[in-house]
Amino acid sequence: MPDAVYKVHEANDKHLRYDVKVNDKQLWQYHKNNGFTKLSFKDDSGNETAVLRVIEAHVEAASIVNKAYIKNIFKNVTVMTGINTYPYEPDLDYLIGKT
Repeated sequence: MPDAVYKVHEANDKHLRYDVKVNDKQLWQYHKNNGFTKLSFKDDSGNETAVLRVIEAHVEAASIVNKAYIKNIFKNVTVMTGINTYPYEPDLDYLIGKT
């Protein structure tokens, strides 16, 4: 199962119409450890746990297309997007205990 699927209906200098679907299954086994929909951590003992990033993946999937579209039309424009959460210090003991 892919992490994201795109379907472009129309893309030209006047219109951009597309659909994007992100794998939103809340099971870690359905996602690749690619930092897109799943991010894994290892503790000092080598134990690994994963955090699902499904909401962030929806934003990033749409952002990828939007950035490319705007860059194609406006050569000197750079679009910066994303979700920032500060500070991000995962509680690995809690996350590992959930598995």
